[in-house]
Amino acid sequence: GAGAMVREAPPEDILPGNRGKRNPLVLVGAMATAGVLIAGLVAFRNGDMGRSQAMMRARVGFQAATVGLMVATSGYQFLNFQPIPKSAKTGQA
Repeated sequence: GAGAMVREAPPEDILPGNRGKRNPLVLVGAMATAGVLIAGLVAFRNGDMGRSQAMMRARVGFQAATVGLMVATSGYQFLNFQPIPKSAKTGQA
């Protein structure tokens, strides 16, 4: 009816606290991207345009690889997702 209340799912049912394992290679890729970016900016500041251009191209490669790892990790976790039974969430047997 018009006055019926809609029951919303609790946030833990929609976004469970167990996010899964994080891929440490994503952190390594992010650090490599930042390192190459800084090296490219230093080369640019020093007027070494060839090295700066090479570093910026390397940065794009590292950044693409990092994003690819993030997508692959998310896809793997999505395909292997196992919902937590309600009894395990509430602590009841």
